Amino acid sequence: MFSPEEATITRGYPAGRRALLDRAIFHTEPSFLDRARHYQRCLQQRNRLLKDKASAALLRPWTEELIEAGCLLRRDRLEYLQDLAPQVRHIYRQITSGREHADLSYSVPSGKLEALRNDFRLELAQAALQEQRLGRTLAGPHRDDLLFSVAGQSLKLYGSQGQQRSFILAFKTAQIIDLEKRFGFSPVLLLDDMAGELDQQRQEFFFDFLRDRQGQVFITATDRHILRDKGLDDARFFHICEGRVGDVACQ
Repeated sequence: MFSPEEATITRGYPAGRRALLDRAIFHTEPSFLDRARHYQRCLQQRNRLLKDKASAALLRPWTEELIEAGCLLRRDRLEYLQDLAPQVRHIYRQITSGREHADLSYSVPSGKLEALRNDFRLELAQAALQEQRLGRTLAGPHRDDLLFSVAGQSLKLYGSQGQQRSFILAFKTAQIIDLEKRFGFSPVLLLDDMAGELDQQRQEFFFDFLRDRQGQVFITATDRHILRDKGLDDARFFHICEGRVGDVACQ
């Protein structure tokens, strides 16, 4: 799915970028959702104990459980980005006709499970006093971030609106290609007001990309002529008026 709200993810809070990444991973590996939920349960229990000023003996088992669940989440995110990042870089160059280079990385260094486990344990130890004072967990996958950059500069801090939209477009396009490689068929695409969110150059790139796909694509737009101009004459058009869907436009 691509919606107008996602164009602001690059500049918004880290939670939006984490959600973007986690949804992408879940599409490729449904069991990731179980691991994410388990981490959230551990986090909620640990936060409750911190808020209640529980003893170290009571807190310790939940800390260890949180570390184990958290390092698995971080491993999943790092492994997925390792596969996706080269494709994002390549597609971004295509969108900008080679004029700009983009990159993305995770705020936690990659490593084997044991290294991730040790790093997380160290983060929690360093934050322990502040956690006790504030009554909540201050380190872990729930506070990590995705780092987006263009020409070596932070997209969040210095990126133009066009660069932000290009980056999300590159990410989504790379995700589609990754899913096709993994499963051997195209995913169903839901595109909400794509034409309204992209300028002419980005529209041309993405509609060329769509015409090469074999799967179903649903696009919403306020003007069907925009879609016809992009070579989608063989598409079937539906008109929505006052909550009714039909093949003929309302008068």
